Amino acid sequence: MDRENVMSIGDRLRYARGDRSQAEVAEAVGLTTMAISKLETDQMKPSYETMQKLAIYFGLSVDRLFF
Repeated sequence: MDRENVMSIGDRLRYARGDRSQAEVAEAVGLTTMAISKLETDQMKPSYETMQKLAIYFGLSVDRLFF
């Protein structure tokens, strides 16, 4: 697979968030807006529990969203 076309976790989270605000997502999954920002900029890696919460919120599987 061409590495230039591989999306980072942060890229996938931003894409999944769409036009929702970081604050909206953060509140829905029990995180801070800063945590969402750090996840979206790949400054922080999510715990498995956070992966599960975000996947459920976005209606995706953990594998689809994070791997």
